[in-house]
Amino acid sequence: MFILCCSGLFKTLNNAVLFSIKQFSLNCEK
Repeated sequence: MFILCCSGLFKTLNNAVLFSIKQFSLNCEK
């Protein structure tokens, strides 16, 4: 159960990081 919770948290964190990188890339292209 703990591992499931951690992987879910990690996935959310990972998505947030990927989103930030995408936004950053878009800003750099402008």
